Amino acid sequence: MTTKKAAKTATAESAQDLMKDAIKLYEEALKNGIKLQEESLQLWKDLLSKVGAPEDLQVKIEELTGGVFPDTKKKLEEILQVFQDNTSQSLELYKKSMSIYQADSLEDGQARVQDLIESSLAAMRTNVHTMVDANSKMMASWTDMVEKATSKTF
Repeated sequence: MTTKKAAKTATAESAQDLMKDAIKLYEEALKNGIKLQEESLQLWKDLLSKVGAPEDLQVKIEELTGGVFPDTKKKLEEILQVFQDNTSQSLELYKKSMSIYQADSLEDGQARVQDLIESSLAAMRTNVHTMVDANSKMMASWTDMVEKATSKTF
């Protein structure tokens, strides 16, 4: 009986550690997203400081944003889908972590913990790939726009 209780305690601690790690990764991704937004804002500030009169600004913005807004909308929809997928993954991982406490035997508990760990690692891998892909696309888009803006401005 004490072995079963010790196994459940160890499993609970492992699940808590996994959840803490998942929360840390989410916080890091959020911080990186905020940093990216701050850098983008700084690029806009720098660009707008180099533009002349307001009349010129309107013409230049219309030239620059020809294809940017539809692309931005598409990327925002992709981001929304990622958040929805992450929410679903998080709920599924939470359900799996709670099911550990319902294990009937040590072997069943170990199998549930292993499934939770594998699912958590798969979710983290998916999230990392998604963030890298999204950031690459976003940076390519911003770089393209800044290159167009600087070539037409100067």
